[in-house]
Amino acid sequence: MPPNSLDMPDPLSLKLSLLAEGVRLSPDASAAMTADGRPLSVFEYPTTGGITMEVPGAGYVNAPFDGPFAASARWLLDVESEDGDVPAFVLRDGGACVPVRPLPLPGYIGARDSQGRPVDAVVMSHADRARFSPVQGCAFRCQFCDAYTDDYVFHPLERLLEAAGIALADPVLPVRHVLVSGGTPARPDVPALTAVCAALAEALPLPVDVMYTPREATDGIVSGLADAGVHGLSINLELYGEAAQRRIAPQKAAIGRAVFGHHIEEAASRFPGSGRVRSLLIVGLEPLQETLAGVRWLCERGCQPVLSPFRPSPGTPLANAPPPPLALLRAAWEATAEIADRYGLRPGPDCVPCQHNCIALPEPGRAP
Repeated sequence: MPPNSLDMPDPLSLKLSLLAEGVRLSPDASAAMTADGRPLSVFEYPTTGGITMEVPGAGYVNAPFDGPFAASARWLLDVESEDGDVPAFVLRDGGACVPVRPLPLPGYIGARDSQGRPVDAVVMSHADRARFSPVQGCAFRCQFCDAYTDDYVFHPLERLLEAAGIALADPVLPVRHVLVSGGTPARPDVPALTAVCAALAEALPLPVDVMYTPREATDGIVSGLADAGVHGLSINLELYGEAAQRRIAPQKAAIGRAVFGHHIEEAASRFPGSGRVRSLLIVGLEPLQETLAGVRWLCERGCQPVLSPFRPSPGTPLANAPPPPLALLRAAWEATAEIADRYGLRPGPDCVPCQHNCIALPEPGRAP
């Protein structure tokens, strides 16, 4: 069924609604998406635990479906019809009917490596990106994230490389690039993590980006990763306002903005080009003016700002905090786009599938 143009929201409104409010599932949609015996989602991180869909005009969106706020979501994911064995999915709201394509989970869910270890404990594919997590758990205690609730484990390089061979050969969700992220390591493990990231960049046949938290102003991480052939870096502030950071992410507050600034400036000089140095800010946990001050601070240093809407996660201190209202998300996006444009930048990420959990839209004319 074609979308009803009279009732269709604009792509930004649709994406913001799905990001913040989530989506309800009809029984038919739930049955169709689990017909192969696999779950609807894998709840590894708050911003990737929903259902990722390709949405006309909006690119890709990861919409939560199981939390207390998703139960009253505006949009319903439903099955419109079936063409043979292939269901056609739509989003419904009143008279609006939007065709969408939910993405499957990777084919290696539940697979084991040669030592009997679960592959998806160290790698998980989202859209066209495989995310590797050398660190399970986290040394930090940010109140919006549940990563620290897992036992802390530093996975060996050989396990990651074997998992990479399995993930990169997956025919269900083909991988085009790699992100190394996961929990923040304990301080003694920082050099080992840098070495693992460099080894993955040298070994894998795809572009490799690294997401990390700096600890010291000068520690050789940026130069080491650049020399190893890493494609780009994500150095995430998450919160710019010092009061909010001390309250919600105290370990990052203790590091200090100056250390982040040193790494971001060095990264911008070693990784020239659009979107190769990024920093994420969470919208909805601090006053908007603080977030926008962070956007400006990043752009001044040649860093692409990335906006992620706060998503309450079960089991965290902020589990019952409401998601930000759509008007706030829209205002954040519009102001960020304006600020970034003054510096010759665009809100990130540039990769369209990687925009699935960010406030971002595909650039007109840009291929996915």
